Amino acid sequence: MPFRLALVLLLALPPTALAQKKKVDPVEQQARGLFGEAQTAYDVGEFERALTLYSDAYKLKALPGFLFNIAQCHRQLGNYERAAFFYGRFIDNSSTTAPNVALARELLSDVSRRQAEKEAAEKKAADRKAADEEAARRAADAPVAPPLTPAELSTLPPPPPPVVEPEPVTKKAWFWVVVGVGVAAVATGVTVGAVAASQPREVMYVPRMTSLPDIDGRR
Repeated sequence: MPFRLALVLLLALPPTALAQKKKVDPVEQQARGLFGEAQTAYDVGEFERALTLYSDAYKLKALPGFLFNIAQCHRQLGNYERAAFFYGRFIDNSSTTAPNVALARELLSDVSRRQAEKEAAEKKAADRKAADEEAARRAADAPVAPPLTPAELSTLPPPPPPVVEPEPVTKKAWFWVVVGVGVAAVATGVTVGAVAASQPREVMYVPRMTSLPDIDGRR
C-alpha cells in the first residue's frame, strides 16, 4: 500500500470573495507556503526539513492533515515512537470517514510493532555491553602476581629431566643381524630338506618264508 501524504485542505476562498477582491488571511497564506515547501522537501527525501516545515505550518493552522504528514516524516526517519504518537493524534482529531484515517490505523500498528522490535534490540545490545564492561572490570581488578626475586628463583626445584622415548627395536643393528641369521637358517633348512627329498631311497630286501616251519625246526 503506498504511504501517501495527506493532502492538507486549507480553506479556499469562495468565488464571491474573489469577486469582491477580499484580502486573504496572511496566517493561512503563510501556512500554505510552508505546506508547499514541506511537500517538496518530503518528495526529495529531506525528511528532517519536511518535518520542521509541517510542524511550523500546523502551529499556524491546526489542521489534522498536518499531523498525518508529521507522522509520516517521523516514520521515514525511524522515530517509530513519535510516529505512533502523531498517527494517534491524527486519528483522534479526524472524523472516522476522513481521508487516510484507515491507513493511519494500519501505520500506527506497524510503527508500534517496529518500536517494540527496536526496544528489544537496544536492550539486548545494552545487556551485552554491560556484560562486556563487567568482564573487563573484573579482569582489571584481578590481582597481578609480582615477578619472582633471585632468592625465590633459587628455591624453585629443578625442572624434571626430559622424557626420552625408547628407540624402537627395529632401529637397532642387532635386531636386523638376528633377523638375517634367522632368515639364513630357514633358507638353509629348506635347502637341506629339498636335497634330502630329492635323493633316492635305499630299498632293503627282506626274505619271505614260503611255508611255516615244522615244530622241530625242519621244513
